Amino acid sequence: MLRFRAAGGNVFSRSLSGNYLGRKSFPCNFAAFFKMDTQKHALISSCLKLFQRHGLKAVTMDQIAQELGVSKKTVYRHVPNKKELVQAWCTLSVQETKEKLGELVAESDNAIDELLRIDRMMREKLEAQRKNMEGQLNAQFPEAHQKLSEERTEMILAFQRSNLQRGVDERLYRPEIDRNVVAKVYLSKIQ
Repeated sequence: MLRFRAAGGNVFSRSLSGNYLGRKSFPCNFAAFFKMDTQKHALISSCLKLFQRHGLKAVTMDQIAQELGVSKKTVYRHVPNKKELVQAWCTLSVQETKEKLGELVAESDNAIDELLRIDRMMREKLEAQRKNMEGQLNAQFPEAHQKLSEERTEMILAFQRSNLQRGVDERLYRPEIDRNVVAKVYLSKIQ
């Protein structure tokens, strides 16, 4: 059985089969959580809070270890350096967004409802990222920022094309619509 303490002080136990003991819901909503070591997940989650609070540059590995209540050696066992940690956070951020978009698609009544829900969520998420750390990420970790931007662009285009196809199938959108062009126009609108 694995045990870890998340940033909020909550202790989670996980059996080797992946079941969470004493909890009806999982401590996060990431599909990738099951593929990731629980301590590494807690590490990345704690980093997000620290990065938002203090900024990317100001957060040290010592602060991260202190926030998690583990030794610095434990932190370095999971991530070799801060650059790798930031890249892991970017990857997890995209995975979380994909999962949320998938939930919105499943909850939508039709393609138009889906489009409006996705648009609202993406605008809120992108605005929050821009306010919080987009500039810092670009200045301090340009490779991670580039990768995040590329993955986010690819994700938005894929969901937009899927929405357009759904709209055509539901006879809400014209069948002759050029899905690639409309998806790129949408992307340029929200960026």
